[in-house]
Amino acid sequence: MRSRSAVLSLAAILALALLYSCSDSTDPGEEGLTEEQKQAILEAHATVSQTADAVLLTDDPFDGFEAMASSYRDVPGVEEVWLTEDGLAVKYESGPTVAWYVARDPIVPPYDAGSPEAGATPLGGWMPASRLEPVGNSEAVLLNALSRDNRFFIVDLLTDDLETKLDDSGFNVTRVDGEDIDLDFMEDELSRYGMIFFTTHGIQIGGNHYIATGQEGTVDEMVEVYPDDFANDRIALMVVVEYRPLRTIQRYYGVSEHYFDNYYADDAFPHSFLYLTACQVFAANTRMATVLSAKGVAAVVGWTANNCWGIFTGRRLVEIMLGGLELGEAFSALPDESKVDNCIFGGPGEAVLEYHPPSGQSLQLVERFGTAEIELDSPVAGTDYANRSVTLAGRVTGPESIGHGVVSLNGIATTLTASGLEFSQPLVLRGGMNVLEVSIVGPAADGKTMFGTTGEVTFMGAFPPLDLWTELRWNNRGDVDFHLLPPGKDVDALFSGDDCHFMFDVTDWGCTLDVDDIDGYGPEHITVEAATVPGIYRLFVHFFYDLGAGPADAFVSVAVRDGDALHFGPFRLVDYGEERDGDIWEVATIEYPSGTVRYVGRKVEASPTPPPNMTAKRKR
Repeated sequence: MRSRSAVLSLAAILALALLYSCSDSTDPGEEGLTEEQKQAILEAHATVSQTADAVLLTDDPFDGFEAMASSYRDVPGVEEVWLTEDGLAVKYESGPTVAWYVARDPIVPPYDAGSPEAGATPLGGWMPASRLEPVGNSEAVLLNALSRDNRFFIVDLLTDDLETKLDDSGFNVTRVDGEDIDLDFMEDELSRYGMIFFTTHGIQIGGNHYIATGQEGTVDEMVEVYPDDFANDRIALMVVVEYRPLRTIQRYYGVSEHYFDNYYADDAFPHSFLYLTACQVFAANTRMATVLSAKGVAAVVGWTANNCWGIFTGRRLVEIMLGGLELGEAFSALPDESKVDNCIFGGPGEAVLEYHPPSGQSLQLVERFGTAEIELDSPVAGTDYANRSVTLAGRVTGPESIGHGVVSLNGIATTLTASGLEFSQPLVLRGGMNVLEVSIVGPAADGKTMFGTTGEVTFMGAFPPLDLWTELRWNNRGDVDFHLLPPGKDVDALFSGDDCHFMFDVTDWGCTLDVDDIDGYGPEHITVEAATVPGIYRLFVHFFYDLGAGPADAFVSVAVRDGDALHFGPFRLVDYGEERDGDIWEVATIEYPSGTVRYVGRKVEASPTPPPNMTAKRKR
């Protein structure tokens, strides 16, 4: 085992950033770096980090990095500079590549909001497995490299839930947090486990992928102790802003696929399942999975770009697999939305969930043992419905209760409203073919996980297309409201009789709001059967009252004349209390008769206040 001694003389230089070493350094050879090379690396890094650290703390670091990139290229000792999807990367001559990384907060998906921290998961509607291909042992490890950052407190709650379900399913569960996920652990201990769930940060530079450990380090230590590792793109130094609870700078080593390739023998892992929440694990290529597959990992599941709800999707995937489904089946059973993450709407691109290699589709965590059956009373498959509003109703047999359920209608998922083993909630249909799927997880009598799904249920909306269909969802129990203004009306008309909202849910210009959901999550729908008034309609979302739940992330879908829906969000909304009302998000404009939808995506600064008789308390 290699020495991990630290040399900490450069601590004052490193500040306020996220650093990664990677890329195409020249191997320093057996002699290591010369003193002149070390000094040149440290001086170049000190010059760059002096401003790059400060830029990282600004409201818009991407613009700042773009403005500074050319000056960094002129710094003596800098070999190359990249602007990345995550921020800035700088390659030093004979030294490491350092990346200043803009981390994203976790976002609860709207279909995952409010789910109990109990339940489990097997199957419903699946054919028997063609063959059994279980993980190689019943040892499971839950790794949380973000445990010391208060922004990620929810990871502890989700990890508690996973630990209980894995234990109930017969796994011996080990939890490793923070500093215990060090380089020694990554080199010597990881291959003990058949089931690995790793919550951490990640980045891709130059085709190499780095995942953060919990071991702190410095650039000084890298050049003194690990010159061969950074020269061969095996390790990185990642400096992040964390909340403990105040903002503080922390520096962690990260490891790449080259690290695993160098320090693990072929087939060292016991036919393992590995889920990585890290961003960009499969960006540009699938090299991480290729290397780990050769080392004995049967399947690596990860993301192609930046994600904000990877921890939630991963938790659901493991739950479903604990019902006995193969990875490929469980992957298909996830809501489509859970496998595509925009993270920050309008950002650099969607993150897509993938698993590699393809042969991993037959991997199982446990054997199949039972099925949660879902019986639908309404809607009925193959039926033509003349009314746009239909009640979803049914029941579940098998588990002791419905721990959590998801309703997916025409590709948009919401949380199932359940009581005991029964469920009921309104649906708003679209003209023509509608596709519905209901899935649930719940605990069996012995504590094991059960999963059930209706599969796709199709039926017809036998009515003319709506000129406008919109849907609002959000991810906490606060009161978020939908508003639509007709042509010719500005922001100051919000809450008036011209505004389609909770006080005027049917207007004389043809707008209808189906429900005012005052206790969380949605959905709410605003529809216009016929947009007879030509011009520009304006769609808004207002955070009326947070009910002590804190900020909410809102998601809006818009479809014109029953065409494909456009999806906007997440958009963070804050309620400022009694002295000032909550945020208003202007979502989009819709122009008629053309039906053209344009995203606006701005926060209305001068928020109109509801009339005195419609305060948050009076609304209830």
